[in-house]
Amino acid sequence: MNRIGRMKIAYIATGQIPSEAANLVNKLHMVNSFASKYDTLFVFLQNNLKYKGIRKYIEQQYNIRNRYKLWIIPSHFGFITFLIDWISLRLIKAFFKPDVIVTRSLNLASYAISMDMRVIFDMHRPKGTSKRDSQRALILEEKVFKSYHTVRIACTTQSGARLILNRYGEKIKNKVIVARNGAAMGKNTINKGSPSGIGMMNVGYFGQLYPGKGMEIISHLIKNHQDILFHVAGGPKKNEMQWSHQLKEAKNVIFHGYLDQNQLQKLREQCDVLLAPYQQEVVVAGGHSRPNTYSSPLKIFEYMASKRAIIASNNPEIREVLTHGIHALLAKSDSHQQWSECLLKLKQDKYLRDHLAVNAFQTFQSSYTWDKRADMFLDGLNIATINN
Repeated sequence: MNRIGRMKIAYIATGQIPSEAANLVNKLHMVNSFASKYDTLFVFLQNNLKYKGIRKYIEQQYNIRNRYKLWIIPSHFGFITFLIDWISLRLIKAFFKPDVIVTRSLNLASYAISMDMRVIFDMHRPKGTSKRDSQRALILEEKVFKSYHTVRIACTTQSGARLILNRYGEKIKNKVIVARNGAAMGKNTINKGSPSGIGMMNVGYFGQLYPGKGMEIISHLIKNHQDILFHVAGGPKKNEMQWSHQLKEAKNVIFHGYLDQNQLQKLREQCDVLLAPYQQEVVVAGGHSRPNTYSSPLKIFEYMASKRAIIASNNPEIREVLTHGIHALLAKSDSHQQWSECLLKLKQDKYLRDHLAVNAFQTFQSSYTWDKRADMFLDGLNIATINN
């Protein structure tokens, strides 16, 4: 990238810190990667007033070490949300003077565009793929994507990129890239022992426990492979209690509950095999379902970074990253038999476990670190292009 001076990037996000949401991992690590090369401002529109100690929390829990400016702005107070967001963008433009705004929020992108600010939009799911999406969301998406001020649209899956290209055509073709999710580098220590007990193979699942994430498959494996020790870490608490009650007779499963990022990494690397049994649809907040097709599962990249053997669902979005027999074993998402066969195969063949783990880790290193994702956002752009 040709740069005149040091590019200034404002990464603007909404939500809550602390949070169990996976999207917070994405946001914080993208900020960290931008800050390694560019003058970076992280603006977080917090939906409550708890902001004391956030920087320390971010650094400790997510190992964020690069220097960046941090603005925490209380937001989401009903009808004045729009006003707060609008004022926030005005302040960013006046006092930070960014060369480009990076955001996952269509509302914030729209406000930035109206102020003649350049935008890179980080699209994790096209609008219209969930019953929760309103007609307004589709109109807003079209406005943002077709705007001259939107200089790049980063899609996390090839299927998502195809959908929006079919939807909006040639006008956005040169803006669209596929930048899948990433992960932080693990320690990749050799597994010399198990996290609990001796002599049993340890299998882990780390993620949400609501319908569509795969506990239906894992519960079957727990019941039918009693010589394997399963570790389940994640929430929400209500779902954890439901599954622990259903599996109360099983002696070969440990529910670890919610763990912070450092604890998750340690436990992942103590396992022999990691599971990602994504179903075709996932149930989200409010009881609505949506297809997994357009999502780039963060868990997959964290597993690859952990240098452990993986069994994952043979879904299109996962096949964009993992190849069966090379990076992982892939099983039909709802086939108990295929998942059992894959698990037994890895239990009996340590060479295969190591082979898959090394291949997946090498691919992660070459393609799926956060730094490589951040580089893709800005590749080919420069200050002169953005400001003219």
